Amino acid sequence: MPHYIKPIFFAIYTIVIYGLSSFVLSAPINLSVQEESFFQSKKNIKICVATNFMPHEDIVNGKYVGMVSEYVKLISNNLNKPFVLYPTKSWEETMNSLQQGHCDVIPLISKTPERSKLMNFTQPYYIEPLVIATKDDTPFIVDVEDILLEKLAIVRGYAYVELLNNRYPNVKIIEVDSAGDGLKRLHDGEVYAYLGALNVIGYHIQKSDYRDIKINGTLHNKLNLSMGTRIDDPVLNSILNKALNSISKSDRKSIKNSWVKVKYEQRLDYQTIILAFIIGITIFAFFLYHYQILRKHNRLLETLSETDKLTGLNNRLKLDHFLQFHLDIFERHHECFSVVLIDIDHFKKFNDRFGHLIGDKVLAHVAELLRRNCRKLDMVGRWGGEEFLVICPKTNLQEANILAETLRSLIESSHLENIDSVTISVGIAQIKISDNVNIIISRADSALFKAKQGGRNRIELSD
Repeated sequence: MPHYIKPIFFAIYTIVIYGLSSFVLSAPINLSVQEESFFQSKKNIKICVATNFMPHEDIVNGKYVGMVSEYVKLISNNLNKPFVLYPTKSWEETMNSLQQGHCDVIPLISKTPERSKLMNFTQPYYIEPLVIATKDDTPFIVDVEDILLEKLAIVRGYAYVELLNNRYPNVKIIEVDSAGDGLKRLHDGEVYAYLGALNVIGYHIQKSDYRDIKINGTLHNKLNLSMGTRIDDPVLNSILNKALNSISKSDRKSIKNSWVKVKYEQRLDYQTIILAFIIGITIFAFFLYHYQILRKHNRLLETLSETDKLTGLNNRLKLDHFLQFHLDIFERHHECFSVVLIDIDHFKKFNDRFGHLIGDKVLAHVAELLRRNCRKLDMVGRWGGEEFLVICPKTNLQEANILAETLRSLIESSHLENIDSVTISVGIAQIKISDNVNIIISRADSALFKAKQGGRNRIELSD
């Protein structure tokens, strides 16, 4: 058999299986007398859907498309009742249309306390992680609390607007029309981050080819997505719950995987590529995607183990390793190095006067100035509290003093909104033959103490 025949047979087999799967019904749905009576009185069930929420759902040329549309088709077949689209142009219009009785069901919606006053919800049938998208050069975001002072774009009316506002009253939310709109504003630099559903952001990043945007963190909350029904139709809600329960796990997985595979093939849309090659590319992309996810998580674990959460600088553990490394070099080759220990002057007053959020802002401000103005060969990190340490390889005491004075002057002259001048005190020590890690740090700390005793905003050198 020619070598190219097997992939074609495999492609045909896949299409046939996928085609047949659309005709397979899930378990029968047993309705009560009240539910049967209600259903018989309905000629059809009208649905309002979210637009621009691909790959989950959208309206394209007047047709309902996306993974959730497959759920609706399956439920419609099982109940033997047509589900008719009532078109809307925005999420706000979708919500209003349900409340005004123009439609009976919103097939994909997240339950919130406010929405529970306006509609009924089925049990969740789809869970979607909430993630943070940023520019590619933005440090990893461990917690959304780290970026509350930045402009965060979220689609207008979506559930996580309410969730974030309830949890963080001071969060700076910029409401946008759609995921595409939010990511464009991020691409153009109008916002610091866009918050939304993982698959939706991934879809739009790929579709728009934004190479400068990445998924850069997760939110603690996830979207537990249900079907929402009119508040005056509790019987319909009961019927939909039974219909969703009748869909097996394998059917749900098949719906998701089949639709995603078809959409990826449409995205490629190469007219000259044979079907077998498209399937091969899809399978390759699937494994490549999961490989990249694994690499990303490994890099994240490594970064988290070596990075200070608040400032993004190296943490105490990474500094200890770097310090020991250069101590070993000194013992073998007598290559000198110096350490610069920095303390923010009167740091307690920032916390006492303005609160810990402003204190954190001062720490981040000083950290950024240190990061930008230390030399490439230096290692800068947070030593603890309001103290920072700069390890300067191949640098004697006088050279380290020049660097420290540059840093002290830059920080003193820098401006931080609504904050009085920030200054630092500095202690410097150069490695000696009798030193170990603890001794050189102790000598730098003694010099730092002298700098603070001498009036602060100054530098002292260790003997």
